[in-house]
Amino acid sequence: MVEITSMSKTYKMSILLSFYNRGELKININDEDIYVSMRDFYSKGSNAIDMIEDKSTLSFKEWDKSKYVKKAKENPIKFLQKTHGDFFYTEGNNFCLNKGLEVYKSNKIFIENFKDAIDLRTMQYYKNRFDNKGKDE
Repeated sequence: MVEITSMSKTYKMSILLSFYNRGELKININDEDIYVSMRDFYSKGSNAIDMIEDKSTLSFKEWDKSKYVKKAKENPIKFLQKTHGDFFYTEGNNFCLNKGLEVYKSNKIFIENFKDAIDLRTMQYYKNRFDNKGKDE
């Protein structure tokens, strides 16, 4: 699994969850996949904090598909490609995983590990955020 470093928000996790697709791994995701995943991810209270704490995303609950997709392309998609271009790329309107990963598309163990890595990274993010909360004040 790709190590996702230097997260200041959880945007990347919502994109990885688009690929996870509730246990049915997708190699290519489109705007609809991105929208649904981000909307669902940020509808959970603990994840919504990232959006509420930033003026530019404060009104995210009223966002339509185009705003979620625009935010995804400006931030997590751009930086996943920049820092991990060997695993992520854009093809037309799709954001894609390296084609070499397609052999794992039906591998339940790989898919479970993929999800575990996303969950672990999300928990680490919140733990680090909590641990560092008082240090900036």
